[in-house]
Amino acid sequence: MIRINAGVRRGLQLQTLAGTDIIRPTTDKIRQAIFNILLHNDWGMDLQNATILDAFAGTGAWGLEAISRGASRAVFMEHNAEAATILRNNIARCKFEGVTTVIQGNSLQPPTAQHAADIIFLDPPYGLNMASQAVSALDQAGWINKESLIIIEMKVKQPELLVVGFQEAANRTYGNTAIAFWHKT
Repeated sequence: MIRINAGVRRGLQLQTLAGTDIIRPTTDKIRQAIFNILLHNDWGMDLQNATILDAFAGTGAWGLEAISRGASRAVFMEHNAEAATILRNNIARCKFEGVTTVIQGNSLQPPTAQHAADIIFLDPPYGLNMASQAVSALDQAGWINKESLIIIEMKVKQPELLVVGFQEAANRTYGNTAIAFWHKT
């Protein structure tokens, strides 16, 4: 069961696609830990009124949690049609239709951004080394600027990320999951 941890939709259960690897939602515990870090970080990132990009969105849990906690807008990118349907259902369930946009497309070939996101959540499929490619593609498409914070979820012991023009600000490990916080240099 995946649910919203805090904010105006606290406790609301999100729909997932059971019995498949199409969607691998981040656990409530890890999302809670990451949002606590955002609240108490020393990078100067404020969630309130932020614009969120939830790339490889799946259920949309990252972006929906951010809106519930005060972000003003979220854009979701999801390539898989089944996952995009579940994502749209979760947006409707949260009643966040007016502050969200769903782009059914590939985060490795994103459309040009109208403006950069403040916080980018990247949760690509494990083991395919897509995070570095996605950061580069999103940067070239205008989704990332000097003030953007990029939060990348990956499997522990996955090859280290190397993205020219970016550096890691911090990282955390939760069991088999690693979370890295990146920004543009």
